[in-house]
Amino acid sequence: KSKLWYKRRIEQLEKIDCVLTISEHTKNTAKKYLKILDTKLFNISGAVDHSFFSCTEETVKENFIFTVSGVDPRKNLRLLIRSFSRAVQLLKPDYKLIITCDITKEAIEKIKILMKELKLDHHKVIFTGYVSDKEILKLYKRCSLFVFPSWQEGFGLPILEAMACGAPVLAANAASLPEIGGDSVIYFDPFDSEDLANKIIS
Repeated sequence: KSKLWYKRRIEQLEKIDCVLTISEHTKNTAKKYLKILDTKLFNISGAVDHSFFSCTEETVKENFIFTVSGVDPRKNLRLLIRSFSRAVQLLKPDYKLIITCDITKEAIEKIKILMKELKLDHHKVIFTGYVSDKEILKLYKRCSLFVFPSWQEGFGLPILEAMACGAPVLAANAASLPEIGGDSVIYFDPFDSEDLANKIIS
């Protein structure tokens, strides 16, 4: 079924006059793999609502690293946890990693096994589950650091949301993220946990 659905979508793309993409990375990917003519591809990018995501008032930073993630491999959550376990030894004792993502109990149990292997106290990593827009706004504003470790993103909206809220940002040097973060973000190798750990500490 999936194969047939995909084939039909490819056939539809061949008849379309233009395709709107959300980044140059996505545009180049469509050109390379879907063989869409450059003249049919238009990057319209994306943005945040600055009337909501903003840092107009002074906010006290708290001792936690924040990420908006997922459990599929490209989100790179396991690398972030490995890096945090390295870095936390040199951070303040009460430092935590707060992870907002849609995650099952089974997936959390697998991550707990990884944490046990790393000798990382389970109290140091907090999974919030679903949070409202107002709650995520507070997390962006109060975190001492926002980390986005994904190695494949079409855009990477959480980076812009975090920056708009005044959070320092570390992001993977991959896919669309350098394009979105520009010079305002510090980047790391998404396949090198030591590199990320060093960037967290510094």
